[in-house]
Amino acid sequence: MTQTDDQAVPILRNTQKHDVPENWPLSLLDADQLPKFDAFKAKARALLGSPETNDRHELESKWMSDLIIVKYMRATKYNLDYSLTRLEATLLWRRESKPESMDPSDVAGAAACGRSYFCGFDLNGRPLLFLVPRNSDGSKNYDEQLKFVIYNLEKATRMFEHGVSQVDIIIDYANMSMSNSVPLSVSRQFLQILGDHYPETLGLGFFVQASWYLSVFWNLISPFIDPVTKAKIHFVEEKVKDDKSSTTLTRYIAPEQLMVEYGGTCPYQFVFDTYWKHFSLV
Repeated sequence: MTQTDDQAVPILRNTQKHDVPENWPLSLLDADQLPKFDAFKAKARALLGSPETNDRHELESKWMSDLIIVKYMRATKYNLDYSLTRLEATLLWRRESKPESMDPSDVAGAAACGRSYFCGFDLNGRPLLFLVPRNSDGSKNYDEQLKFVIYNLEKATRMFEHGVSQVDIIIDYANMSMSNSVPLSVSRQFLQILGDHYPETLGLGFFVQASWYLSVFWNLISPFIDPVTKAKIHFVEEKVKDDKSSTTLTRYIAPEQLMVEYGGTCPYQFVFDTYWKHFSLV
């Protein structure tokens, strides 16, 4: 069956309008921390060395934006010595892994089955990253899958409009089982990469269409999730119960930005060739 354009083309550009504070991203800091920003920024940028001693100086200077510096300050609850240590560790990791120059062909295999893709934005302009573990091609190449995680996180930062600094992750657990799930060790690596090198990047996380396996997985993985991240995770129900542990996606996402199968009106359906063509332009 031939798809229409609306069904084939993912929403990868946000057209929703939002008010952004004039001094953003410094507006993310509270009144006590704002005066410390300039001093911490000077220490952070000193990690870059000079163009004569660091052949990645221009690239890293662009990466180390005010937003990145603010994120590392916030991620440690303003323990600035620890913030600097973590920022230096990420710089070393980026120098070794070079995520900004990852070749798309190296991760196309992991992308082809539709296990992970972007489409739409939430009410705050955050990109929506869908993880659909059941869309597995049977590959056990977990190194490639983790590379694709990094590739997606790098892409997400390019999708941020001014005033946006986070991404929402929607994990579809329908028809999940041990046979099509990733090992716990891989899930822990994902959480470590996200927490260590992309701090303050998760906006909200949603588990939808839960199968019996979700309760098993959650009991295994939740001890490795820090409390701040855990507080951002919601369990989605078609009808919200009285308790606060369940919610609906349309509380956070406009219907036209959310695919029909998740309660919205967006008709998008994943087809790799079309998706990859449009995603490569991000």
